[in-house]
Amino acid sequence: MPLPIFLIVLAGIAFAAFTVYLDHKKKTGGTIDPKELEKAMADLNAALEDALAERAQLTERVRNLEAIVTTETYDLLKSDPTPEEVQRVAARLDAALLDDQLQEDPLGDDRTAEDAARASDAARLARRLRGR
Repeated sequence: MPLPIFLIVLAGIAFAAFTVYLDHKKKTGGTIDPKELEKAMADLNAALEDALAERAQLTERVRNLEAIVTTETYDLLKSDPTPEEVQRVAARLDAALLDDQLQEDPLGDDRTAEDAARASDAARLARRLRGR
């Protein structure tokens, strides 16, 4: 009789030790559920897409700011231009704006209403800097 009781107690101790081992292994990352990996990858891909979209928006904003700052009107604002210089630069800018409008949209179908609004704000600011 003592042998079956001993085997039952031994089986209980072995089961408890095995569950402790599995808990420890799960906490330390010994085995990772494939569903958890897929969810983590989906979260990382979503974060990457968000970062790329934000990067594209920031790139467009920087281009708009560069267009404003690097125009010849910036130099004109710093100096005291003659009316002839203002007319010459305005004509050159009008031609450049017309060329830009005729070119294909670099953002294509990805351009959102917010991007278009930023571009129009930049154009309006450029016109205001030109004195129109």
